[in-house]
Amino acid sequence: MANILFCTMEEGFRGVSVRYLSSYIKSKGYSSKILFLNRDRRIHSSSAGFNNQEILEFVNFIKEHKIDLVGVSIMTENFIEAKDLITKVKKIIPEVKFILGGVHATVCPEECVETGADFVVMGDGEVPTYRLMSNEDPRNINGLAFKSGGKITVNPSVRSDLVDLKDLPFPDWGFDDVFFLN
Repeated sequence: MANILFCTMEEGFRGVSVRYLSSYIKSKGYSSKILFLNRDRRIHSSSAGFNNQEILEFVNFIKEHKIDLVGVSIMTENFIEAKDLITKVKKIIPEVKFILGGVHATVCPEECVETGADFVVMGDGEVPTYRLMSNEDPRNINGLAFKSGGKITVNPSVRSDLVDLKDLPFPDWGFDDVFFLN
């Protein structure tokens, strides 16, 4: 996997977590883009989901930028929308791989795997995401949950896999690879 798209449903355009992930992945030589999925209608536990036009725009973005892996950072309030996004996109382009991360994914990894996400990162995502992009066997990646053979596997996080803050690149605040879906 060579190209990753980090998405956030966070209000505003801060997205600090996806900006750190993007800068880390870029520092390892991979391509990374950030997409803000901001809309005024985002409310807690929204069941409205994404409309057909939004899904087509998202799918076209993935195709245009040759995205292999889509990482979505979610909070509990975004879980239903993330599930909707994954379900609808995979119907159109089933080969794209989804990874869920963020607070909800860390606390409820099994539930997130059941959404159809290919991978779920628990805790800090820099190292697990990099290892996935390096085509390492998911069974050997700490802090990763996934489904294989109908069974959910949850690999525990290990503190030694954390990136030391002094080694973490400055967040990706550039606008060259940052996009918005309103």
